[in-house]
Amino acid sequence: MRRTARAAALAAASAAVLALSGCLGDVDVPTPSVTATAPSPSATASGTASPTPSATPSDDRNDPGDGVATDDPIATPTPTGDQERATVNVSLTRYGTEGGSFVAAAVIAGVVESTGTCTMTLTSGATTLTASGAGAPSATTTDCAAGLAIPLSSLSSGTWTLVISYDSAGFAGSSSPEQVTIS
Repeated sequence: MRRTARAAALAAASAAVLALSGCLGDVDVPTPSVTATAPSPSATASGTASPTPSATPSDDRNDPGDGVATDDPIATPTPTGDQERATVNVSLTRYGTEGGSFVAAAVIAGVVESTGTCTMTLTSGATTLTASGAGAPSATTTDCAAGLAIPLSSLSSGTWTLVISYDSAGFAGSSSPEQVTIS
């Protein structure tokens, strides 16, 4: 009787091992290999050693092997000479018609603040229309989009010149003029 209990336990354990090994599916288990190499002869050191150059931080900034991408830092503009405010570059990011209005957006790189005012100006001949809104800070920029809309009913068909300017206590600047067509 004792042999029967032992055989039953062994059969149950074997069945459990087989059942669990089925969970692995078709997994290839690598077989370790050992390769022996003979040491290579080395030269004897001379009187002075030269240091091994080390990598500079920028050498591996976007190394795909480390899984981390980093951008170069953006310098914050500073006033020069007798300027009270630093001049900033305002870059148009989008413009067009949306929901019955002409809308535009811009970004000011290197400035992160919520105290500035963004102004969109559309000019055609002697007609100038403006719309303003608050700049919105993001991680490395100030974004201009809120409030920058002019109803299409205020615009005549033709070519208009679009400029977005930014103004705050410490910074000021304007985008390059962009020719837009209103139909």
